[in-house]
Amino acid sequence: MRGFPAPARWLLLLVLIALLGRYAWEHREDFPRLAQVSPVHVGVIWIGETLFILSNAIILRLLLNACGTRLPLANAFALTAASGLVNYVAPLQAGLAVRAYYLRDVHAFPMVTFAAISAVAVLMNLVILGSAGLICLAVTGQQAPVSMLGVLALAALGGALVLILARGKGEGEATTPLERVFFGFRGLRRAPRSLGLIAMFLFFNSLILTSELWVAYRALGHPVPFETVFLMNSMRVLTILVTLTPGNLGVVEGVLAAAGSGVGHSFPVSLAAAGLLRLANFAALLIWGGLSLFRWTFYRRRES
Repeated sequence: MRGFPAPARWLLLLVLIALLGRYAWEHREDFPRLAQVSPVHVGVIWIGETLFILSNAIILRLLLNACGTRLPLANAFALTAASGLVNYVAPLQAGLAVRAYYLRDVHAFPMVTFAAISAVAVLMNLVILGSAGLICLAVTGQQAPVSMLGVLALAALGGALVLILARGKGEGEATTPLERVFFGFRGLRRAPRSLGLIAMFLFFNSLILTSELWVAYRALGHPVPFETVFLMNSMRVLTILVTLTPGNLGVVEGVLAAAGSGVGHSFPVSLAAAGLLRLANFAALLIWGGLSLFRWTFYRRRES
C-alpha cells in the first residue's frame, strides 16, 4: 500500500529520527545499556528474522502457486530478501515493484494480478493480526487501553468485511485498489488449500515477530510475559496499510514502544527492544538480500 510521496517520506523519516534521537538523549539514563546485550540473544533474533524472510518467501510461493505459477523456494527466498532490502533505500514500496517486474520478466506473471493477490495477502494479515490480538485479550484477561482494543477490532472487522465483499464479486477488470482486492480474491478462492496455508504462515509470522520481541526484552534485562508481547506485536496493524518512511523506519518502533507503554511497560525499554529487532531485520536483509542481488547481477553479466 502506498503512503506519502517520496520526498515527504524522507523528510518524515528525518523528523522521526531527530525526535527519537532527542528523546533517547533526554532519557539516556533510562535506557538499558545496549552494548551489554548478549551476542546469543542478538543471534537468536537474527535467526528469527531469517525465518521471517523464509516464511514470507513461502507465502509468496503459495500465492503464485494458487495462480498456476511455480516459483522455486530458493528463488522466492532470494526475491523476498532482495525486495525487502530495496524497501530501505528506494521510494514508496519499491521492493513490491521489484517482485512484480521480476515475476513479469522471468515468469510472465501479469503485474496487475500480482498487485491483486498482494493486496489480498495484506488484508488477510490485517484480519489475522487484529483477530489474534482480540483473542489474546479475551483468553488472558489482560488490561489494555480502549484505543488498542478499538484498533484491533477495526483491523479485524474492516479487513474481514472487504474480503467478504470480495467473495461476491464476479467478472470485471480491476481499475481501483478495492477492485484489485476483488480481482485477487477471485483468483485465490479457487485454491482454498493455498488460502488456508497462507493464513497459517501469516499467523506463523506473527509468532516469529512476537518471539523476537520477547527475546529482545529479556536481552535488555526486562522480561515480559509472552502473551503481553503477543498483544503488543498485534499493534503492527497500524503499520500495514500505509508506508510512511523507507522501510517504515521509526514508525514500527514508535508503534511497538507506544504499545508497550500502553500495557504498562517502560517506553524507553520498549523502544530499545524494537530497535534491536530493527537492527536484526536490517542485518538479515543486508546479508541475504545483498547476496541475492550480487548473485543476480553476476549471472546477468555472465549471460551478457
